[in-house]
Amino acid sequence: MDERTVSQVYRALREADLLTQGARGVNAPHMTSRDFATMTITLLATDRPARAVEMVRRFGRLRFDGAKSNVEPHPVILETNGDTLLDAVERLFAADLDVCDPFAGAPYLELQVNARTASIAWQEDRRAVFNDLGQRDEETRKSDLKEFFGRRVSVGFSSSELTEAYVQLFLERRAARSVDSTVE
Repeated sequence: MDERTVSQVYRALREADLLTQGARGVNAPHMTSRDFATMTITLLATDRPARAVEMVRRFGRLRFDGAKSNVEPHPVILETNGDTLLDAVERLFAADLDVCDPFAGAPYLELQVNARTASIAWQEDRRAVFNDLGQRDEETRKSDLKEFFGRRVSVGFSSSELTEAYVQLFLERRAARSVDSTVE
């Protein structure tokens, strides 16, 4: 995805109060784990800035479905049955590498776009499934299928892509903590 599209998506989410707001330039607030999670889910769900807000709301609120998953709640990523996808991805990015490694099992984040489901998969065939828990009516299901002409559309970020984004966020947080501690 080109930088211009990413900037437009970011702007749309910021204007909808879905990302951290503040000054611009050197005084701009740092991206939070929630911001990273919001952008990650949005960029997987759509490459159309006009649909960014709709898509992050659609996928971000999907809930962990323990009945369709073959993992127990993950100590870092999943806390309870019913956690949202946005909460889980935020916790993935918020984890402290000095305490635990949320990427040890090589997580893969995947959205099944027109099925309105998502999953986080780890090695050894462990998978956490997120869906609308039966809250989608038949008309919406048909509309979702029609949107993609009946084709199933799945998109994902590999473990290496997620790890690369996480490391940047982790190092930025660590640098901010060290600056804060020297100021005090």
